[in-house]
Amino acid sequence: MGVNLKIDRKIIIKWLICFIFLAICMIIPVNEVFTPLCRKFVAVTVFCIILLAFDLLPAVLIGFLLPSLWVLTGCATLAQAMSGWASVYPIMLISAFIFASLLERIGLLQRIGYKTIVLCGGSFVKTVFGLFIACNLIALLTFGIGQPLGIVLGFALAKSLNLKPEDPECMPITLAVLLGVIQSGAYIYSPVSVTMILGAAQAVNPDFQLTWLQLAGHNMPVLLFGIVFLWAYLKWFTKKYADSKVIVLSESDYFRNELNKMGKISSDEQKSLVVLLLMLLYMLIAPQFNLELSYGFLMALIILYLPFINVGATEDISNGLKMSSILVLVLAFVSIGSVGMVCGFSNVIVTYILPIMEGLGPIKSIYATLLIGSLANFILTPGAMIMLLTGPVVQLCTALGYNALPHIYSIYLTEHVIFHPYEWPSYLLILAFGLIHINNYVKLCCIKTVFFLLFLGIFMVPWWLFVTG
Repeated sequence: MGVNLKIDRKIIIKWLICFIFLAICMIIPVNEVFTPLCRKFVAVTVFCIILLAFDLLPAVLIGFLLPSLWVLTGCATLAQAMSGWASVYPIMLISAFIFASLLERIGLLQRIGYKTIVLCGGSFVKTVFGLFIACNLIALLTFGIGQPLGIVLGFALAKSLNLKPEDPECMPITLAVLLGVIQSGAYIYSPVSVTMILGAAQAVNPDFQLTWLQLAGHNMPVLLFGIVFLWAYLKWFTKKYADSKVIVLSESDYFRNELNKMGKISSDEQKSLVVLLLMLLYMLIAPQFNLELSYGFLMALIILYLPFINVGATEDISNGLKMSSILVLVLAFVSIGSVGMVCGFSNVIVTYILPIMEGLGPIKSIYATLLIGSLANFILTPGAMIMLLTGPVVQLCTALGYNALPHIYSIYLTEHVIFHPYEWPSYLLILAFGLIHINNYVKLCCIKTVFFLLFLGIFMVPWWLFVTG
């Protein structure tokens, strides 16, 4: 019996591209600023990021490979390379994963989503907006990590309308999911992104603080962008595809039927809803009393597992831990900032962009940060981009006397400047579910990103200058 050694040609090409980029990075000239150690750091980091972009290795392996290569190449010690694990991030993220798994198992998230869509239903346009609202609520209740459930709701809607991935009607449904459950991270507290920003900024300025209320208040207009852009897109879409059977559909009863099947709200759902509200209250008051948010997540879980509450189950823990691949990857990205500082990579960025930023002034430098963040996000993953840029930008703002917050928000929101789904694993999940065809998906991403960049430049920059003083 022979062994099949045939390998997909595309896979071979992707691996060759990875090693070509590795070789290119290793022949970059060095100097007193861009040192040989810094070059190794860039080569190793870019190599692993391209592996992730091409999906050549599982995320969990890349999450361990990246810090291992830092150690093997002498870029960092084991403690420095694994610094993300020696922090509060694992407690916060694991607790949030288990919390989301628990709420999904008992049906509370589904109930909220179905109820919202039913209340907003009546036509294709209203149903898509209902999906957008439901996804925002899911993002709020799961602290920014409920993307799979939001995608499932979008997929369920597409199925209920008998749509195939290549059908154009899947584009507005996908847009509602993107804006509602992923881009909502711009104004809804997400422990992943916010802790990355805080970790990178505090490595340069230990006194730097960014509360949930600050981030939400200063970036809430992004919600307005989502509403207006979705409305404008649907208005154009319904005119272009006016003859579509889906567009003229009077009402879909799918979500109403699903909600009716769930029956009355259960005791477990009621208890979990109360704990959720207490958790949200804790998140609001924690910064005022210097309380650690990660312990709030943990205590909320413990409450749900207490004998007289008895909502939590062992399967919630195992299901939550199934997201460990994401956890390992995120913690590797969290370490990029500290390892980059050790290798002197932040000095490279500051050395080459400081004169430009200084010449531009406090306002034009914000636009420069938007441009740098957009370009970096196209090459790096959002997590890596945030970790690599935040520290140096805070450092140069401190040196030049600029207000750091608008610059940090520029980096934070360019996280959502996505031209192709390979740039962000959350976007790839939509492809994995088969919600939309890749060609339509890339078109949708490009259209959304172009208008989002215009919105950032025309509206958000003046807004940040106004609210941050």
